[in-house]
Amino acid sequence: MKPLLAACVFAALAFRSLAQATILVGPGGFAQIKDAALVAGPFDTILVAPGTYQEFGLAAGTVRAITPGTVHVQRGFLGSFLGSAGAATHVVGMHFDCVWALHGSVTFDQCSMTGVSPLKAAQVVVHLQGCSIQVTPPTVFSNTALACTTSHVTAIDCVIDATTSSGAAVDLQGGSFQGSNVSLLANGRPALVATQGGVVWLADCTLSTGASPCALQALAGHMERTTLVPNCGALPVGAVLGVSRPSPLLVGMPFVLDFQAQPLETVAVFASSGLARTLVPGIEQAVLLDPTTTWLAFLLTADAQGAAPMTWNVPALPSLVDTDVWFQGLAFASSPMQMSPVAGGRIR
Repeated sequence: MKPLLAACVFAALAFRSLAQATILVGPGGFAQIKDAALVAGPFDTILVAPGTYQEFGLAAGTVRAITPGTVHVQRGFLGSFLGSAGAATHVVGMHFDCVWALHGSVTFDQCSMTGVSPLKAAQVVVHLQGCSIQVTPPTVFSNTALACTTSHVTAIDCVIDATTSSGAAVDLQGGSFQGSNVSLLANGRPALVATQGGVVWLADCTLSTGASPCALQALAGHMERTTLVPNCGALPVGAVLGVSRPSPLLVGMPFVLDFQAQPLETVAVFASSGLARTLVPGIEQAVLLDPTTTWLAFLLTADAQGAAPMTWNVPALPSLVDTDVWFQGLAFASSPMQMSPVAGGRIR
């Protein structure tokens, strides 16, 4: 393991020492996630056994399906509410009928959301990895799959689908959307609509709509290696650093990130045990790692096609389970410099 990355891992372990408890939901534990959330602290992890559960609220901390894809959270009246000002909330491997992300920072990893309004974000920083968000019938209005109000969203390796309604896949009102290897699908409106000063960066994405004359409606930002169907040239083409995560972090297994940069470009990859959001002069996108726990982990050189893969062999240490390690790339060739979305998350 590289010394600098080793330092980051040890920092993650030190941060994990703040955790007070691992709380079980299911046989032998709480009957409902909402009951566990009432006693969970901001550094606790709620582990959820397979099953169907009622909607819940969680201001901070982590809720993780023991087996991803086997936990279904019903909508109930309004849906589940996640996040609070100044706090971080992490969700791993769960399915929601409807979920709200409100304030602070909320991450979704290998999650799925369905319903008439699957995911709503307001005044929050949201990070999506390997997620599926889909509007499902019955739809009455122009339902949007991901509705964002004054929020900053990153998404990698996701599918966001509003083709069963006449709404957009992503409706961005202010804030920003940074997507890499994302499919945005719509039918009645553009797949992505950005208003009120919303900024959009797209790398290696596909946007498609069936009825609108343009798949993208945005005035600020740019895109690279991105396909629009129909193609109306809504944003200028410019350098955008992309990243894809083929699989999550697993103890004792190689962890790979595939960065896509300019040919022969140098990419610095930083690692941290925490997330934040900081605007830095000379860098176009926000730095999303906690500066107090950030280290330079790798220096990569892209090949002639711009591919810059990174591999970290996660140590086979049981103590690493349920710690967080996040990565973000910085590309130097363009001015301003380009930051990728964050990738990584909870080690399992």
